[in-house]
Amino acid sequence: MNWVVMGFLLLTAAALQAVVPARFFPLGQPPPFMLGLVIYYSLTRPVRFALVTALVAGLIRDSLSLVPLGYSSFCFCVTAWFVNRVRGDVFTHQPITWVLTGAVSGAGMFLVMAMLLVHAGLIADVWQRLIGRTVWAAVLGAVTVPLVSRAAEAIDARLGLIAMRNVRL
Repeated sequence: MNWVVMGFLLLTAAALQAVVPARFFPLGQPPPFMLGLVIYYSLTRPVRFALVTALVAGLIRDSLSLVPLGYSSFCFCVTAWFVNRVRGDVFTHQPITWVLTGAVSGAGMFLVMAMLLVHAGLIADVWQRLIGRTVWAAVLGAVTVPLVSRAAEAIDARLGLIAMRNVRL
């Protein structure tokens, strides 16, 4: 059942990421809904589950964008592995953890993706706006990841996949 719910949530996040117009946000970056799911599953599931989520999320994201296939999967997998490695040292179901991991992961993913795309010759002149776009990616991650994580946690709790606590939808 975990796999079915993960697939449904990934498709929902992909639809949100595709439907929400980037032009409504500063610097043309939409909220990272898929990153929120990768972080949520990295904090709450075993590493195998987190890496599969990251791989599928990256393939879906690359399929919906002009980024070459595999670039987002690489970034998501590195993020999932790192977050999963530190999950024993943090409070996994606390909003502050989601905010901090969202901010750091959002900024880190933007920087790594920018380096990969510049190295491949697919974009140029990203370095002039690098600081502003990195800060904006961190802000988007800090805002979006807690919202996505709370929604995913509520769905998991309603379906009986995790213990019901004070989870509200």
